[in-house]
Amino acid sequence: MTKRQLAQRLRKTRQELDECAEWIERLAVELDADPKPEMTLVGITEAAQLAGLQYRTFQQRYTRGTAPTPLAVLACGPVWDAAHIEAWAKKVAA
Repeated sequence: MTKRQLAQRLRKTRQELDECAEWIERLAVELDADPKPEMTLVGITEAAQLAGLQYRTFQQRYTRGTAPTPLAVLACGPVWDAAHIEAWAKKVAA
């Protein structure tokens, strides 16, 4: 490898390192940005408690389709975001 080829290769490597440094900085900025709130998952029992309802009442509302749509239905049953249930309970109570 000649000196000229080596110099070109070093410049190319430097350019790639600069690009990596830019990506690292972008990631750092994203991590410093406003963090996303954590989600608390709840099942029927917890959802009923958060809504201030009896278990059976909440279960009937879920079965009839008048409760919020769950995020997922797992083998253990439906799960909701606790904040969504709380917001729904406030709206229903009003």
